[in-house]
Amino acid sequence: MLARVQIHLLCPSEADAQLVRDAVTQTIASKSQRVTHGEVTVMRAPGDSAWSVTGDVSFRVRADADAIYQDTQAKWTAGGLRTRILAGSTATLHVCAHADGEPPPWRNCRDVEFTFATKG
Repeated sequence: MLARVQIHLLCPSEADAQLVRDAVTQTIASKSQRVTHGEVTVMRAPGDSAWSVTGDVSFRVRADADAIYQDTQAKWTAGGLRTRILAGSTATLHVCAHADGEPPPWRNCRDVEFTFATKG
């Protein structure tokens, strides 16, 4: 099974969101054994004036998933991106069988292992 990290980061402007996206993408790219479920994207947050950065990637090495999950939280608590990432941003880490193409029936990912963090 893969360790899957999903991020949803809120930013005050499109320019901030692009900076955050680039930093997240660079960190993810440093991990070689990954399965990307979609590019890290920037879009206007639905029903809001904020912009969002979303990403969904799984890792064959659990330590890589842990590193990305922790790095995301570090970006919103310290450093140059701290003020560019708004409260309400989230990151999840969970063990995910279906991310690697395992045939159904799948166990609920929240029943296997699920960790959730949010910027308050």
